[in-house]
Amino acid sequence: MTRNWTPLALVYLGLSIAGLIGTWTYNILSISQARDYVGDWTGSGPSVSSLTVDLLVTAVAGSILI
Repeated sequence: MTRNWTPLALVYLGLSIAGLIGTWTYNILSISQARDYVGDWTGSGPSVSSLTVDLLVTAVAGSILI
């Protein structure tokens, strides 16, 4: 069985991997620093960066879809 990957599928794969690595990096950083994850959303910290990466990747994927 042969699978043909379209360029669009490869773009979505790249975005999903970038989102996974980006959010996990900041989530692990937040846990290792014993930060208040939800409380950091109102201030600054690794959880804000994790949320930013997640929303940015989602916005790019949504823009490509539209």
